[in-house]
Parts: sequence; C-alpha cells; structure tokens
Amino acid sequence: MRAPLYAAIDLGTHNCRLLIARAGEQGLRVIDSFSRAVRLGEGLHHSGQLAEAAMERTINALRTCVTRMGLYDLHSHRAIATEACRRAGNGMDFIARVLHETGLDISVISAREEAELALAACNSLLQSHHRATGRGLLFDIGGGSTEIAWARIDRAAGRHDLSGYVSLPTGIMTVGERHGADIFTDRGYRTVVSEISDMLRGFDDVHCITREIARDNVMLLGTSGTVTTLASLAQGQDRYERAGIDGSTLSVPHALALVDSCAGRAWTGLRAIP
Repeated sequence: MRAPLYAAIDLGTHNCRLLIARAGEQGLRVIDSFSRAVRLGEGLHHSGQLAEAAMERTINALRTCVTRMGLYDLHSHRAIATEACRRAGNGMDFIARVLHETGLDISVISAREEAELALAACNSLLQSHHRATGRGLLFDIGGGSTEIAWARIDRAAGRHDLSGYVSLPTGIMTVGERHGADIFTDRGYRTVVSEISDMLRGFDDVHCITREIARDNVMLLGTSGTVTTLASLAQGQDRYERAGIDGSTLSVPHALALVDSCAGRAWTGLRAIP
C-alpha cells in the first residue's frame, strides 16, 4: 500500500507556494511543487487594503494550484494565508472571494501559529546532535512580516517547546514600500538595521537571548526565500537548487560577509546576481 499524498498551499504577502508530498517512514518526499511571485501585499503598507490587480494575480495562481492538486489522489490538503490577509482591511473579503471563484478554502493563521509551523518544519534540525545546544532561535523573513521564534530543545524527548515569539512588520515588501529606493543605499540599509535592532531589543531582554548566544547555547535557523537565497549565494549556485540548500549550514562570519556584499550593491547590481 502506497503512503498517502498531502498538499499544502502557503499564500504569503509576496509568494504563493504549493507543495505536494508523500508521507513515509523517512519523512516527506516531495512529488510536485509550484511557486509564483504574486505580490499580494503590493501597496498594502500605504493603503491598508489588498489591491484589485494583486488579488487577480493571486487568484490566477491559486487556480493553477487547484488544477495541479486535481492531478493527484490526495489524502488531504491545507491552504493558509499569512500577514497580508491578516493586516488588510479587505483580507477576509478576499478569502471569501477565493472560495467563491476557485473552491479553495483558505485559513488565515495567526502570527503565533505561523511561528509554530515554521518550528515544526525544522524539528529534525532542532533535534540533530551535532551540537548540544539547548535553545533554538528561528527567523522566518516573509514578504509582509518577519516571525521570530525562541524555543527550548529537549532532545531526550525528541521535542521542542515554544518559549516566545515576536512578529515584526519587516517583510521584504513592507520594508521596501516603507523606505522606497533609499533602501538600496548604504544609509537606507543602516536605517533598516537600526530599526529592526530597536524592535528586537525588548524580546531579547525578556528571553536573555544575547546571554544564551554568548554561552554558545543557541542553534540559529533561517527559513523562507531570503535566507535560502543567501545560502545559494554561499554555495556559488548558478541556479537555485533546493536539494543543496535545505538543511545546509552557513557560518555567521560567512553570512555577514555575504550580507555586506549585497548591501554594497545598487538595485542593478542585485538584479545581476543569478
């Protein structure tokens, strides 16, 4: 008897993603996938609403997802939406429209659940024994927000517990719309770094994260497109290859050097990166 097939749709502020996978004893094996940059949150920072053009783009992508899922005998599927639909004044109206036009029922999840799901997806890495760290710090940079989760790792029990989380309004689209072209200057970059540092200070104080890092007791995990792109650059990939990225390790000095290199490029320079 073949293992069941599952499908998941993640509708973010920037991307719409579909993953179809088969569950087995060794975990999930990806059977099919789809990703499209729909920019659902375009203009949201200024208007507080989802724009008609952005909604049309997204519905077209979701239709493709529904068609793709129809090719398989799925055991079950789940579709979720995150920051753009949480924040937009017409977010729930859009969800109702998607159901009416595509038949797809999408759940808008909370920032906490988003952090919990990201942690769950990284559980095998959290449980790895190559480092006896007792804490995990996960960052998930999205299009509309960045979720940060602070977890206690219990390797003996094979589990982790969420100790705290914070959701920052610093996704790639949100930051880009707030700062405009200035973000591609050295001044703009340093302004954003300063803003985010200020936002994180209270979270750090409550959970003593800096202290734990100084004790070498923290495993740092990054998810989503920004950090995977950084890992791809670190490996010198001419074209993004997921198989070489998932679960890979990037040292902090190497990561910082790559960030500094990207920060020193204008928009045209960044676009030239494969």
